[in-house]
Amino acid sequence: MNRRTILSRIAMVLALTFVAAAAVPTQAKPSTGKKFGAITGVVVDQDGVAVSGASVRLFDGAGNQLDTILANGNGEFEFARLRAGDYSMLAFRITQLEYLYGDAIATVTAGEITYVTIVVERSGPVPL
Repeated sequence: MNRRTILSRIAMVLALTFVAAAAVPTQAKPSTGKKFGAITGVVVDQDGVAVSGASVRLFDGAGNQLDTILANGNGEFEFARLRAGDYSMLAFRITQLEYLYGDAIATVTAGEITYVTIVVERSGPVPL
């Protein structure tokens, strides 16, 4: 092939590529709106001392259990990617000597973080 034939074929390929790209419909960009919110909080006892290792259960507005997590060493916990709505939480910690229990409710708004403090009470010694 001579140089002129090669250049004309390259030009044709480029032209077809441009036409094909122009024919592909563009997709709409996804919405940047926030669909989810979060609950973050801390578990403390009646004296305000953080309760590390407390189990925190999350329930939706209908009472269905959605998740269970453990509070960290500072008593902190977080439930992320929650749909807007009402939630309840139950926190407890059982040791050999005592049973700690508390609950809280929260309303989640999309795109926002809801802060909660769950105060647990001593419920006496654990039955043997």
